[in-house]
Amino acid sequence: MVLPLITVLVCAVLLQLLQHIGYGFIAKAAFHLYKTTFHAGASRRIHALKKKVMTLRHDLTNTSAQDEFARWAKLKRSLDKSVAEFETLSKEQSFSRTVFETQVSWCLRIFMWIAQFILMSMYRYEPIFYIPEGWLGPFTFLLAFPFAPKGSVSVYCWFYACKNVTRRLLQGFQ
Repeated sequence: MVLPLITVLVCAVLLQLLQHIGYGFIAKAAFHLYKTTFHAGASRRIHALKKKVMTLRHDLTNTSAQDEFARWAKLKRSLDKSVAEFETLSKEQSFSRTVFETQVSWCLRIFMWIAQFILMSMYRYEPIFYIPEGWLGPFTFLLAFPFAPKGSVSVYCWFYACKNVTRRLLQGFQ
């Protein structure tokens, strides 16, 4: 009887903590880790192109189009080429970020739904703990709803209570 109580409590706290942190934040952190681990070269290339574009823009603004037309035209062509390459790489990375974050977010949600379903299925017939007789009068059966024995608290009520208490505690720390 202690194992379901602790298991449900720990799972409810962990799942509520995941919800509190947020799927988006976790997905962004996972993408950053993925990007720095597997695509560090592409990130460095984008960063180098951004620096190059900034220096070319600075040089172009400091060059007179009338006095040094050949140099200005060369800088302008180089700037246009670098900007086009930067935009292409940046769009590709932005698209891959969006796809990756969406997939991670949905995987987290599915994991949470499956974890809750498995937890509820495993302990649906087991009482989490028993309530002393007469405490809640005719409402005792509501806490045992739907499958727990009469006079006990079901896994559904215990899970809901644990998640709500955890959520309110986490909101209090904000």
